[in-house]
Amino acid sequence: MDNYKTLLNSFAITEEISEDQYTQLEDLTTGVRANTYISPGSYYIIDFYKMEFYHVFENHCFLCGYTPQEVRRMGFDFYLKCIPKNEAPMLFEITRAGFERFNQLPEQDKMEYSLYYNFHLKKESFKILVNQRIAPLKLCHGKLWLALCVMTPAACNETGRVFLRKHQGIPSAFFYSLKEKAWSEFTFITLSEIEKQVIFCGLKGMSLQETAEEICRGVDAVKKVRRNLLKKSGTKKFQKFLPTLPPTPFDIVPTNNVLPLPACAFR
Repeated sequence: MDNYKTLLNSFAITEEISEDQYTQLEDLTTGVRANTYISPGSYYIIDFYKMEFYHVFENHCFLCGYTPQEVRRMGFDFYLKCIPKNEAPMLFEITRAGFERFNQLPEQDKMEYSLYYNFHLKKESFKILVNQRIAPLKLCHGKLWLALCVMTPAACNETGRVFLRKHQGIPSAFFYSLKEKAWSEFTFITLSEIEKQVIFCGLKGMSLQETAEEICRGVDAVKKVRRNLLKKSGTKKFQKFLPTLPPTPFDIVPTNNVLPLPACAFR
């Protein structure tokens, strides 16, 4: 974990942030807390100036049995305790690539982007795959100061799946390949509600028959939806289409497919 902190320090803010600036953050914390009451998941704020967890909110369903106070005291050591050792290099790589790409964004757009990725949390025999979204809350001289982190159950059974998405203004999104160690840009298409449902069922590993039962449609109707999705996205096989989708929401489709599909994803 010392290596992880060293990596974070390489992107740290060098300009001083006064305590007066911190006293002005109460309204920000209150606003985030209100959102935790209506949205599932675990919420916490990371302070990349002091290199600590600034606040961990009361909804602690993905804190591996620790209280918010314990997680706040642990800070980045929470990852050391709760992420499988074999996934630590992946976390380092995602952090490095995410910070580098974020710092390359136009400063006026940085607050509009969020980073998504999947990893496992574990404690003793308990293990769950979660999706973490990191959204900037405060910048200082163009660098990330405070970030909101939200952990929710992952929509598929695959670690990694790194996406950087712009939520406002002109649509923009990027996928990071851990294998190629490179970002690729997405184009946008419009999806109908039934197309979103079929995609979500596919990400959960449902077969054609299971998808049809889940959305109360016939198998032939599901096949037709899949064919339309392939036509829209310019891909030839549905098995290669799904893994390239971002975790949420389902309104981004890449023009080029770059990932193989896990064997369990489609039957």
